[in-house]
Amino acid sequence: MNGDNERIWLALPEDSRALVDDLICRRHTVRAAKLVREAAASTRQVSINEALDVVEGRRYGLSVRGLVDPLPPPVTLSQLVERARAITDPVVAIEALWDGDTQRWGVLLLAIVRCPSRQHPIFDQYELMFADGRDAPTDSVEGIRTPQAAEAVNKGSALARELGVPFSFLDPNASLLEDLRWWDSRSA
Repeated sequence: MNGDNERIWLALPEDSRALVDDLICRRHTVRAAKLVREAAASTRQVSINEALDVVEGRRYGLSVRGLVDPLPPPVTLSQLVERARAITDPVVAIEALWDGDTQRWGVLLLAIVRCPSRQHPIFDQYELMFADGRDAPTDSVEGIRTPQAAEAVNKGSALARELGVPFSFLDPNASLLEDLRWWDSRSA
């Protein structure tokens, strides 16, 4: 940890540091950063970026000691097919969207089904996987700049072919400020 991060860390109450370490070990980065900010509030204002830097520094130290839970193995195409076929509503498309989860940015791979939901009057979604780039192809996918997007494109398009439905990833390079959805261009 650099000096500023170390000062922030050492200023936290001991019980808060233990809770933050526990969250980090279980890979709950966002929750750990939130706790750093809350615990530091009595002594100084800590930005989200400072809190994330503190958490990343702690994660490194805890990882070296083997205390951070390992990441689960990447999801295989056969597992994706099994998950999609287990959905009872008809799958009409496979869609990829950027998302920030509790650990990092990645791409959600979703099965879109014909069933009204809170998000759309005709369609709903089922999460199939979170592509974090660990299982990205070794060859780059033309026009795709990140391993997360490359992993989602490879697995999503293969799954869509297997199911006989379209694959949609409207913003693979995360260049748009808003999420465009496959169903935005569908009315019935």
